[in-house]
Amino acid sequence: MDSSYHAGLGSVFGTDRSVVITSSYISSPLGEGTDINFQSLLEDRSNFTKAEDTYYGSLYKGICQDPKMSDLHDRKVSKVITRKDFIGIVAALKAATKVGIGKDCGINPERISVYSGSACTSTDDLSPYYSLIKKSYTAGQYDPKFFGRHLMEEVSPMVMLQTLMNNILCYVSVALDIRGANTNYLDFQTSGLRSVYEGACSILSGRSDVALVGSSSAIPELFLDPNPEDKLGSNNYKDYLCFSKDGTSPRVKPYDRSRSGTVMSEGACFLVLEEKNHALRRGAPILGEISYMKLNAGGSSAMKEGSYVPYGVVGSLSGTNIDKDDLLIGYGIGARYMDQNELMAYSQVFDSHDFMLYSSSGNFGDMAEAGNISNIAVATKILETGQIPPTSNFVCSDEPGWNISGHVEPFSGNNIYVTGLSLSGTGCTIKISRVVS
Repeated sequence: MDSSYHAGLGSVFGTDRSVVITSSYISSPLGEGTDINFQSLLEDRSNFTKAEDTYYGSLYKGICQDPKMSDLHDRKVSKVITRKDFIGIVAALKAATKVGIGKDCGINPERISVYSGSACTSTDDLSPYYSLIKKSYTAGQYDPKFFGRHLMEEVSPMVMLQTLMNNILCYVSVALDIRGANTNYLDFQTSGLRSVYEGACSILSGRSDVALVGSSSAIPELFLDPNPEDKLGSNNYKDYLCFSKDGTSPRVKPYDRSRSGTVMSEGACFLVLEEKNHALRRGAPILGEISYMKLNAGGSSAMKEGSYVPYGVVGSLSGTNIDKDDLLIGYGIGARYMDQNELMAYSQVFDSHDFMLYSSSGNFGDMAEAGNISNIAVATKILETGQIPPTSNFVCSDEPGWNISGHVEPFSGNNIYVTGLSLSGTGCTIKISRVVS
């Protein structure tokens, strides 16, 4: 799959419609709300805590504030959803209601859609499966027949309900009386950006006037277990050397030569997208315009000694012309191999990189599918304030030539590109542009 859209051309959909962002809400270990999170980024804060000694060395984690029951439309639903969904529901409701999206809002509910992204099932609450999966392995071989035969005998049906990937969509649609398209996309870390892409497509094609899009992530307890091999046998994070090896500091150092691992973190981000004229007519604030987007499932080359080229990212950026005054916000989770491979992908697209490259992962940690979409909300704040937060803990990259700063920098450009890569091989790039009155 390789599809793109350039705002102003409209050739793909045969329309002159355009998409703007009118609201955002970030929930992260740094706090609740986009403004609070952005201020924390400018002040270079993080909120990482020691988890425990694990197979991978000392592991740190970033935990959101506990969601408030009062933020739910129906408190009874908390019994059948996971923490991941709880965080996402609260973020979605706050993003929507901030700009008047909800019951009796004056917008045809059939013209409002909801799109979400999931890395996989709600892995933060899958502990009842662990013993069952372990039993499914015989002499190192997985036996799916055993798993299927004993699944309903050993796992509560309530757990099956909790792990449905569309819980956020269903709950939010009922709470806000949204009757348009309702779809969840599973694309691992790129899932959040994928929801933005699909929501924008629904507006450009004329199927919707408003789209609520977003993603949430909670820390899988599997990653925090001292003996993960007793549960699932392996963990691919080990292969990418994501976790700190020295165990001396919870610092995440995106793109830095001394990077030694990431921090497992959790959070959520939801955005409200609207057709531009629709937003203007109802007086909604316009935070930025989606002026280019591209989704590419190019996959990656075979991994060898921790090195691979994420061709999905290369494909999603191909054809872009980033000006020296523009900004590229990347993934940059501080993992030794993944950051290197990400920069290799960018080098295949751009002959020169005099534009700035920024990552928020040094502050947020690895929020997985919620991380990349949070960067879109951050991009709207950069356009508003004219300030680029520091790439936390950055001193010097082992990939020379990149313009990365460990300090607050001024921003006077008109365009910010947010890109994401995924273990699924999918790359997605969204361009956010300043809207001139």
